[in-house]
Amino acid sequence: MKPLFRALKLLSILAVVAALCAGMYLYPGWLWIVFFVMAYVLHGLLFADHIYYRRRCDYKWEVGDRDCQKATFDGSVLLLPESLRSGDYSVFLRVKIKARFSGRLFDPALRILSDGQRHVQYFERGCRGYRYINLTPSIEGLSDTAVLSLRGRHCHFVKEGAELLSFKKPDLASKKVLYISPHADDAEIAAFGLYRSTNSLVVTITAGEAEPETFSCYISDKNKAAILKGRVRAWDSITIPQWAGLKSDQVIQLGYFCKHLKKMHDSPDTPIKSEYAGISDTRAFREFNSLKLASDHHGTASWSQLVSDLVELINLFQPDYVVTPHVSVDAHQDHQYSTTAVREAINKSEHKDAFIMFYANHLANTDMHPYGPSGSLVSLPPVTSDEVKLSGAFSFTLHDAEQKDKIMALEMNHDLRRPIRWKKWLRKRLQKVLIKRYQPDYGEDEFFRKAVRTNEVFFY
Repeated sequence: MKPLFRALKLLSILAVVAALCAGMYLYPGWLWIVFFVMAYVLHGLLFADHIYYRRRCDYKWEVGDRDCQKATFDGSVLLLPESLRSGDYSVFLRVKIKARFSGRLFDPALRILSDGQRHVQYFERGCRGYRYINLTPSIEGLSDTAVLSLRGRHCHFVKEGAELLSFKKPDLASKKVLYISPHADDAEIAAFGLYRSTNSLVVTITAGEAEPETFSCYISDKNKAAILKGRVRAWDSITIPQWAGLKSDQVIQLGYFCKHLKKMHDSPDTPIKSEYAGISDTRAFREFNSLKLASDHHGTASWSQLVSDLVELINLFQPDYVVTPHVSVDAHQDHQYSTTAVREAINKSEHKDAFIMFYANHLANTDMHPYGPSGSLVSLPPVTSDEVKLSGAFSFTLHDAEQKDKIMALEMNHDLRRPIRWKKWLRKRLQKVLIKRYQPDYGEDEFFRKAVRTNEVFFY
């Protein structure tokens, strides 16, 4: 679908250029400047969302019948079964959402009202199809007599065909959880609230030395700038989880090279060199580790060695759960191969019964999800082409204080503080003023909007 949208965008740009040229020919003077400004503003408001799928389609997660039951309504009130009121389940409402005419300009949203609480889940503009509404934070702590009332803004929902999906929450209180972070910041984006609340080991696979342009102001040599960036991000990966309460032996940076995991996988026994930093030794980015590995004696950067490192850590930590990127929902190649490596390592380890849960920080079909402002709900991401099997989902709630701490954790990640292009900066300001699209005041990177939410979602 992405090539089709690029072609449509190119056609719209050519149409605007043709209109401007006609305006310059027909209307001499300053009017063509007005046309240009109006065209730019219109494009920024209506056509700048990076959504590469049909908005009028269903999210096509494949869910087993045993996890579903028919949803019943009394007007706008959802009649919640007694079995789901305990708060022991992650609950999602599968319901058809239809954007109103105003929902083509303003962001459609569904408000969930209960016991003086209000949670809001947003959708893509112009949406029409089945979506998954996260009811979990609204149900937690719900009194016996309280009800859930659903109200649309710039959209309405269709009661016929609606279903409730419920999944028993994992009991993580006394369990060990291994978090796989392909780069520094991935663990914070996906699971900061969860990893600070569990007995955790956070393993960062790569140093993240790629794209060192923002460090070239310190060092003109590109290789040295990449090494500096990798060392800084290695420091981030070690220290930020400790700020959240983890100990130094609960975090480790493996120091493999950013955007090289596929190359390593394709030739598993061949050592590789970082094309950005010009080095082939992972120890350049392991200096801040307190945990030591057998490979610290040589620093070989190969796929076989990566798997061996993960086997060593799994045997040492013996996790009950592993949290890692989804290989088909998360589109980043490093994320996919990080999970491939950890699966291979589990199979080779002495501890093969770890339960795997997934997250997705980078979607192939949009970089807008989760939709809406920070502080709103996040639910299952859009899966609109091939159906992806959903055995379960886990929603972990973050209260206001925890969201503030997550903001600080993202602020500490140097790679999320890079300056944005002026076009994006201007577009965000136009959208904030003209269509009331909220933008956070604490960071320009989109992950400050996407990751700081009422909850974190994992699926399996």
